[in-house]
Amino acid sequence: AKFISSHETRLFLGNVDVGGTTYPTRYYFSSSGTGGSLSWNANDYYVLPNILTGWGKVGESQLVFTEYETFRADAYDKKLIGNVGAISNTIATTKNNWCVFANRDGAFATNGADVQKFSHAVDDYFEGITKSALSSLTGAVKGDHYYLFIGDITLDGETISNVVLDYDVTQNKWSRYSLGENARHLHTFIDSSGNEDLYFGNDDGEVWKMFSVDIWMRNW
Repeated sequence: AKFISSHETRLFLGNVDVGGTTYPTRYYFSSSGTGGSLSWNANDYYVLPNILTGWGKVGESQLVFTEYETFRADAYDKKLIGNVGAISNTIATTKNNWCVFANRDGAFATNGADVQKFSHAVDDYFEGITKSALSSLTGAVKGDHYYLFIGDITLDGETISNVVLDYDVTQNKWSRYSLGENARHLHTFIDSSGNEDLYFGNDDGEVWKMFSVDIWMRNW
């Protein structure tokens, strides 16, 4: 399976290979693990209308994405909540009662009931993302900010490298930054003192701390 998720007492496998045959639109679910073990039934799966691209969580609900749809999904049902999806598994991140994610058309948020777009102010940046860079989008939430790495873009004839968009939830405001390295994955980490920091990994297997002098280049 390309994408694995745990929800309630079950394990979920998405975009799977079964006996050498790939089923990119299926997700399978295990038995309940309340007895201390899991089992699988070959008929326990759901089929999505497009290729499964990842999982998310919001509140007590599990989300499953294609590039074009968002569903609430569990072992009992799947329910379409939006005709917009996540481009990859590294793009969806949860904060409080919201899951935020992105695709070629912008950044979106869902509380599990519906999907809302909140990136209208930076639509021109999304239009500048090359097709080859779409699968590299990655995001994370730290505090009241959603950070979204969109890579190299062309905006008004200018090419800008390693662009990070920063959405301040409390101010409803976007900022733009440029990194000194290409980011493959953004993630937060809470240290032993309870301090939360934002990190990213690059193509060379290196891990960098965001906002440090060595890596955080500039903002506009």
